[in-house]
Amino acid sequence: MADDAQNSSAPYVGIGQWALRRMQVDRAWDVARGSPQIVVAIVDTGVDRGHPDLAGALLPGATFLSRVSSACTYDDEDDNSHGTHIAGIIGAAPNPAAGSGGVAFGVRILPIKVLDCAGTGSNSDIAAGIVWATDHGARIVNVSLGSPVESDALATAVRYAVAKDVLVVAAAGNCGEGGGRCRFVNSPEFPAALPGALAVGATDADDEVTSFSTRGAQIAIVAPGVRITSTTPRYATYQSARGVTPNYAALSGTSQASAFVAGIAALMLSADPRLSASDVADRLAAYADDLGDPGRDDASGAGRVNALRALNHPTPISSGRAGTADLSSIARDIGIGSVDAGRPRITAADTRIELVEDVATLR
Repeated sequence: MADDAQNSSAPYVGIGQWALRRMQVDRAWDVARGSPQIVVAIVDTGVDRGHPDLAGALLPGATFLSRVSSACTYDDEDDNSHGTHIAGIIGAAPNPAAGSGGVAFGVRILPIKVLDCAGTGSNSDIAAGIVWATDHGARIVNVSLGSPVESDALATAVRYAVAKDVLVVAAAGNCGEGGGRCRFVNSPEFPAALPGALAVGATDADDEVTSFSTRGAQIAIVAPGVRITSTTPRYATYQSARGVTPNYAALSGTSQASAFVAGIAALMLSADPRLSASDVADRLAAYADDLGDPGRDDASGAGRVNALRALNHPTPISSGRAGTADLSSIARDIGIGSVDAGRPRITAADTRIELVEDVATLR
């Protein structure tokens, strides 16, 4: 980048980290680099707790695995690679030599394992993970997974998080024309398509929405999602046979795009923790860089996220965090469950769900 000499954050960015520069994250670091008071939960396949680039950021997490695939065991560690990759995009220490580093490398990461080594799990486990994250200090919950089946359990969990003023950022899915295993082209993925979730699509290095990125009215915003280098477990995992290398790997998908948006949201809250979840979502959309035809569209939503613009433009502060919402009415409105001591009881069936995998490397 020609202006790197004038950018105090340039030493944190490696040559191949095009995505950080495209979103102006490197310049946003002059405003905020991530506060340890901000907690980002990652509801995924777990995280390699021993990875040196993540060790200083990780909080004690939780595991919700009611069952596992025949090839997997009940393991609290990341035995897939996906969760560690997502964690690195959000909060890994800068490692320019490896071409890796988190958007908000000063925040704390709350790892919640809900998917097994094969990247599958149940809606009720994922819902429980979202609720647990909400109850344990998360301001942002990243959910880089999806199911074509709408779930009452997930709807309840997302509504609960929203009522507690937690931002739920979710991968839109890899069901575009160039996507993989989907019921049909652009089939909506859940929880991304649920009310209250911020659905994120993917762009490439040319600022074009990728062919695999799901299109639809649910798309709120897009972010880079092609060949994103980030952390992976130091050991062999289920995905090693599919080309995912130990320590670091370049992967693609709306999963990675979602993690970028979650990281930028964490920077915004680090700069101003008074922002509500809706403030953050509104500002992300209002100051995104419009792509294609002017205005919102079903491919790119409001546009490609711009970290510097989002941090530098004011948003009216809402009257307060939404922790006083009537949670009983939320469960009633959805028509299932109940509320006991402020927590929704998840009662829906265990519909199987898969992570929104990388389409370039994992498939």
